[in-house]
Amino acid sequence: MSWITEEIVNGKKEKALNIILPTRGCSYNKCYMCSYSLGIKPEENLLKVIKNELEDRKVKKVKIFTSGSFLDEKEIKFEDQMEIFEYLSNTDIEEVTVETRPEFVDRENLKKLKDTLNKVLEVAIGLESANDYVLEYCINKGFKYKDFLDASEILSSLDIKIKAYVFLKPLFLTEYESIIDAVNTCEKIEGIVDSVSINPMAIHKKTLAEYFWQKGEYKLPWIWSLLYVLNEVSDLDFYVISHPVALGKRRGIHNCGKCDRDIGKLIAEYSLKNRKIDYYHECKEEWEKILKREW
Repeated sequence: MSWITEEIVNGKKEKALNIILPTRGCSYNKCYMCSYSLGIKPEENLLKVIKNELEDRKVKKVKIFTSGSFLDEKEIKFEDQMEIFEYLSNTDIEEVTVETRPEFVDRENLKKLKDTLNKVLEVAIGLESANDYVLEYCINKGFKYKDFLDASEILSSLDIKIKAYVFLKPLFLTEYESIIDAVNTCEKIEGIVDSVSINPMAIHKKTLAEYFWQKGEYKLPWIWSLLYVLNEVSDLDFYVISHPVALGKRRGIHNCGKCDRDIGKLIAEYSLKNRKIDYYHECKEEWEKILKREW
């Protein structure tokens, strides 16, 4: 599975190929909101998948997702990681992004991978929050903020770009609390990461998040909340993007339904330019009343 997005590569707007590799999935697989590992049929020849997806695609960036961690050798053997990077090193792409949990960031292996690739390498980590309480009790992430810092130190020492995923509205936080946590997290990692992706909740099947959502005990975040966070962090010293899953749909972030599509377009533009979004719709007043009650 693959799709094309527009990304900033070396200061220019370029096309990026997003590829989901069919691996065994996440070794941890206990986060309250995630079920990406369900229903995957692992493919043994992952390099073949990469080649097929990249064939005849004129792109400058390749982003590799695995529904887990690319650097986890239980998902992708190290020799297969090297084989993929060796192939990509002989293409016209300029940048490669892979995802991982911090426990799989190994200095020796990463140095070998980076030297083999001979391209700009970006490693994305699903930090979600810089608050250990939120990580443990609202997300069940399985690591602490210090683990992210330790992994970031290794990546930085190898001149590897660092991307952090920051989560908007995990379980057990109010709308207001989730906004504050996302902004605080971004402020805390300024000077550590090169880019941040703000990822609002989307309801996956067979998750604890779905259970509470179906019982009416969890409400998805407003798009207004995402806009607020994006505007608050736009001046921080890193690049910010957001590609919300299922925006405007029942299981995704939404407003009243009338303004969702228009704001979605503005968020896509923001992800390329990082310019603050100035937009108004009457449903914003209801969102503001909710925040005042929670505050």
